[in-house]
Amino acid sequence: MHPAPLNTPSRMSSREVAELTGKQHAHVMRDVRAMCHQLHESKVGFVCETTSYTGGDGRAYDQYQLDKDTTICLLTGYDAAARMKVIQRWQALESQGTILAIPKTLSQALLLAAHQAEQVEQLQLQVAQQQPAVDFMEQVTASNDTMPVGQAAKLLGVGPQKLFVFLRAEHIFMNGTGGQHRNMPYQRYLDAGYFKVDEKPFQTPDGKTHINVKPVFTQKGLEYIRRRLSVSS
Repeated sequence: MHPAPLNTPSRMSSREVAELTGKQHAHVMRDVRAMCHQLHESKVGFVCETTSYTGGDGRAYDQYQLDKDTTICLLTGYDAAARMKVIQRWQALESQGTILAIPKTLSQALLLAAHQAEQVEQLQLQVAQQQPAVDFMEQVTASNDTMPVGQAAKLLGVGPQKLFVFLRAEHIFMNGTGGQHRNMPYQRYLDAGYFKVDEKPFQTPDGKTHINVKPVFTQKGLEYIRRRLSVSS
């Protein structure tokens, strides 16, 4: 049985995350907003509260307060050194907020050490479990702003034809019998920013100009389809 902590910190501010990771606070705020949008869409429970702080100029500025799980989720987009700094800071905060009796016996000291080691292992396990998503997003970020279906299929680990079949079956792409609308995303997915339509003019031998229209994935759309594929598999 672990000693009961008193006044254990339950929040970490986006400003503190910025300081620990060496990132600009505005960029951390942007990352938090993007993460919370995806978590809200996935209907996953999370804690992200908007509060304010007083800057050096005496003015009030917004910041976010995150619980431990949401903070760890945010860190999946950051490098290993940054993640470890925040994990260690959580350990320090929890130690400061925990009132424990000084161990008087060897068994009490061993119990306290085991409890602290277990907390570190749990945090490291959370980061390790999220690593595949980190690797995927690093590949996406390294790519261009948009990518054609063939390149997206390769990154998602499926063939282009299988990807088209999946997108039509999920009613993400139109399932016509032919023509310009077949294999094109429905308007709601364009509006959501998951896809764009690439239009390029070309000339036929008779000198006439035509427009070649094809769908392309955005980075946001690629991550959305990756999650849809993982749920259906």
